[in-house]
Amino acid sequence: MKVLILGPPGSGKGTEAALLASTFHLKHVSVGELLRKEAKKNKDIRDVIERGDLLSDKESFAVVKKYLPEDDFILDGFPRTFSQIKLFDTFMKVDFVLYLDTDDDEVVRRLLLRGRKDDTEEVVRHRLWIYHQETKKILSFYKKKVLRVDGNAFIPEVFQELCEKMRERL
Repeated sequence: MKVLILGPPGSGKGTEAALLASTFHLKHVSVGELLRKEAKKNKDIRDVIERGDLLSDKESFAVVKKYLPEDDFILDGFPRTFSQIKLFDTFMKVDFVLYLDTDDDEVVRRLLLRGRKDDTEEVVRHRLWIYHQETKKILSFYKKKVLRVDGNAFIPEVFQELCEKMRERL
């Protein structure tokens, strides 16, 4: 099973992906973690991340391709732009896309509580603006494969709804 989990930054993708990976025996691949790992080695990547911007499509895809397993996985945080879809879709077909539909104000609240260096309100709002401009287009591309859940709910409720929707599709 090959699954994407999408949603705005702070929607709980990483938390839910880890729970789902354990439940469905999938490898959890967090692109955010991979990019932070790469940023430790590469100042240019670090600068882009600290501004809240996205890496170029080719750079992001190269990182994903480097770490993505061929067998069952849940990919958290990629693709983020419509042009990344084109690169990714030629490389890998997914079974379905989980979408955590989360309000902007809830995202800002969560990320400011998280307290990471790159989670200032200005950077978070900039990341949300990019998300609304770019990432939501992905949902139209994968329209028939999207399983939408309310990302504003508590973690166990979101997890239960995701599990139910995934089991219906299996």
